[in-house]
Amino acid sequence: MKHRWIGKVEPEAIPADELAALARLVIPGIDPKQLRPLTGGFRNWNYRVDTPHGSRVLRVYARGDRSAWKEQRLADLLGPEVMTPKYVEIAEVADRVVAVREFVEGTVLHELVSTDGAIGADVAHVMGRTLAAIHRIEFDEFGELDSDLNITEHYDLSGAGIRHYVQRMLEAGLTAERLGPALTDELLRTLEQSGDLLDAWRQRPVLAHSDFGSGKPPIVARPQEATPLLG
Repeated sequence: MKHRWIGKVEPEAIPADELAALARLVIPGIDPKQLRPLTGGFRNWNYRVDTPHGSRVLRVYARGDRSAWKEQRLADLLGPEVMTPKYVEIAEVADRVVAVREFVEGTVLHELVSTDGAIGADVAHVMGRTLAAIHRIEFDEFGELDSDLNITEHYDLSGAGIRHYVQRMLEAGLTAERLGPALTDELLRTLEQSGDLLDAWRQRPVLAHSDFGSGKPPIVARPQEATPLLG
């Protein structure tokens, strides 16, 4: 689950005057002292604030992050079937994007598991139903989605395509050095030998649940059966 990721980027600190100006822009008349930080967000900041129209979440994105409109369109697309807070307002100021979302009381999955020690049948049913709803969104090909939910960066998920991708990643960073020559060669050899199996397993392109969230561009990939990763 994402809360256990090692080396995840901490969000940059937002000066108090900038935060106040952004809050007032999307929630006129707000008292910035009412903003209460929320956990999560990764590179972005989330704050809860009470308004005359109910509690809201002020989401301030990292500089240059323009994923708010993509998140909004995904939320609208999945609306009736996937429980996700709606977007009320999105604004852009210079290189910063700020959004207002509905606030929904609840418990995140990893906290529920750590509290109860197990997932009950009712929770498992909701998880399965949510994953199924996400995977029902189909596309013509594999790739990353832009803010209009069009595929821009295309993925080759054939056996040869995955081997080529792994080889590029090995050459681009320190991965090959850390694995060592013997393990690196074994990895590439296994991918070469398993290419036909990957081609036979390839299924329709669907929305991938692992990236249905904030902070990363959603991708279109194979459906994953019975893999509850909604943390």
